[in-house]
Amino acid sequence: MASSELGSSGLKRKILRACLASLGVVLLLCLIFISFTWKKKKNREKQQQVQQQQQLTREGSLGSRSRQFYTVENDNVDLDLPLFDVNTILNATNYFSPGNKIGEGGFGPVYKGVLKEGKEIAVKRLSNFGVLVLETISGQKNRGFIHLDHHHNLLGHAWILHNEGRSLELIDSQLAQSCYLSEVLRSMHIALLCVQRNPEDRPSMSNVVLMLSSEGALPKPKEPGFFTERNLFHEAETSSSKPIVSSGNELSFTVMEGR
Repeated sequence: MASSELGSSGLKRKILRACLASLGVVLLLCLIFISFTWKKKKNREKQQQVQQQQQLTREGSLGSRSRQFYTVENDNVDLDLPLFDVNTILNATNYFSPGNKIGEGGFGPVYKGVLKEGKEIAVKRLSNFGVLVLETISGQKNRGFIHLDHHHNLLGHAWILHNEGRSLELIDSQLAQSCYLSEVLRSMHIALLCVQRNPEDRPSMSNVVLMLSSEGALPKPKEPGFFTERNLFHEAETSSSKPIVSSGNELSFTVMEGR
């Protein structure tokens, strides 16, 4: 074989090797890019789910170490309501999809959901966190609460017991038999912080979550707002006509006046 042919054949092999190497590098880069894009998408979806769960926590959840309570309503359940964990609620309601919303009550919107076994439920996203915690602990409603020794509602009654060191008396007897009293008392203390008269004194829900999940010292709660109409009426008469602000919005206020 002539030397020119050998040289040409060797050159072709070098070119082929270079092309194959380049093609391999391109394929490797494509695989890396696809893998990176896929992982980024999965991380974004996971982050969105985590944010949704954190949002639920900030909107008012009560529990031991981030466990959450939800009011679940259906036709067959009256007072003994079942409890579900967060993931079960999220999956059943499609992450509280607007399409699953069926109404809105005094304590927040209500969503329909379907459990894995096909059972339909209605789930209410709770608001008015402090009041609901006290109602859960005592087993009584704030509205319509009656006590023989005073005319306060449930907020006022809880405030009195807390100041007198008798907070244990607020706990429902059935709850007291199946819970850690120290955690319930801490939840009651935090609930009183959430219903203080001045909105600026109330902790944010992110701080509430931190307080529920830790054992640090808690600030002393101040008097709750609107725990007795008679108390508000008396202050309205003696406060030199200064309006009582019931909202953090400086553009709105409420004045209690006699009829």
